Amino acid sequence: MDESLTMSDLAQRGVEYENKIDEMLDDIWRAFETLEPILSKQLEKAFGSAELAALMIMGRFKGQPSILEVLSTKPLSKDDIKRVFDLSPTFVTHKKEAPVSLSHQANDARKKYQSALVEIFKKLKEVEPEIASAAFELWGNVDDAAEYLAMPVRGLSGKSPLEVLDDRRRDQVLRLLYQLQHGSYP
Repeated sequence: MDESLTMSDLAQRGVEYENKIDEMLDDIWRAFETLEPILSKQLEKAFGSAELAALMIMGRFKGQPSILEVLSTKPLSKDDIKRVFDLSPTFVTHKKEAPVSLSHQANDARKKYQSALVEIFKKLKEVEPEIASAAFELWGNVDDAAEYLAMPVRGLSGKSPLEVLDDRRRDQVLRLLYQLQHGSYP
């Protein structure tokens, strides 16, 4: 294991991994819709969303076989299709009865927020590499640098460094980062 790996790095990897899974799931579902348009519409209706239907066809739920694997070896029989549809009310009811906890929702929101900030930071590196570099040097990692640049700062009259950059006052942002870096900020 990499000794320089931080919890923040690990969280970022998790977000990237989730995004890749979502992209792959979307790709698989689009291909399935092309190959099985009628069945895909029925599954989407039964499960209430394409995402749940896609997870279902991949066998991602406990006790659920992969419909894709079954289809790859033989066509689904009417009994196979009925069994899939019989599972849908149970699954949907279970999801409604067991709502996602607030802590889980907050964790998901934080991951999405952090991921969005990292994307903004990457764009900043393209248009303002000096500021991105100074923020990274100050905070030591992309997550903290990106978060700092997005939050209101008292030294910038309650505006975030990104807002001040939008106002075309990059010198104020650089000055603030330099002062923080050298400990000369009051």
